[in-house]
Amino acid sequence: NRELQQQVNEKTADLTTAMENLIESKDSIERQNVLLEEQKAKLEEYAASMEKANREKLMLYTNLTHEFKTPLSLILGPVSDLKESCKDEEVKPSLGIIERNSKYLLSLVNQILDFRKYESGKLELNLEAVDMADSVRGWYHSFEGLALKKHIKLALEIADDKYLTMGDLPKIERIFFNLMGNAFKFTPDGTITLGWRVATDEIELYVQDTGVGIAKEDLDTVFDRYYKTAETHKGTGMGLNICKTIIEQHGVM
Repeated sequence: NRELQQQVNEKTADLTTAMENLIESKDSIERQNVLLEEQKAKLEEYAASMEKANREKLMLYTNLTHEFKTPLSLILGPVSDLKESCKDEEVKPSLGIIERNSKYLLSLVNQILDFRKYESGKLELNLEAVDMADSVRGWYHSFEGLALKKHIKLALEIADDKYLTMGDLPKIERIFFNLMGNAFKFTPDGTITLGWRVATDEIELYVQDTGVGIAKEDLDTVFDRYYKTAETHKGTGMGLNICKTIIEQHGVM
């Protein structure tokens, strides 16, 4: 009986210890849950404040953009007239560059104004016949001056001299200029290549560079809204997300 009583006492002590450990673990889990809830609330508050800041920034951009649009339109008219009437073959290419880059700047202005439509899901395509070869050539020439200034080799790859397809040219142009802007931003030296090629029944438009590239861990989020890499210095973080939307609207991605 004495031996049995001792075994019972030992088992009771073991059970008491186990119960105490369980209670301690339960208290620890509850404390961790409280901390997690607090962290979750802080993250939600931070996300809400970031969303508000982005909306306010977009509103500021939109208001400023309205101020730029009219002067740009007034510049484009005389430049186009000068290019048409210019007889000096040395000056004419420079006027063409001024015209193309003025149009690009106007396109950026319209892009910021389109952010509102994009936010509300009302960014629509206006399809027209597009000469892809001629368009890509024009975009290439728009960046020749910048490439020369930054000592970057700019290469052009065109599948054919003329290729007509249906698309929204201003929005396709937006994709190219966004990609080219990123390429120049992250390629301090080396080569940037832009071009297009026909793949089965689709057209592949591409911009390639020898810059720092995108980290492997960022590949899954690079098209997310407000995404920025650790190396991103400026921008809204919406460019690639809008590019993805435009590409999907054209029926590919």
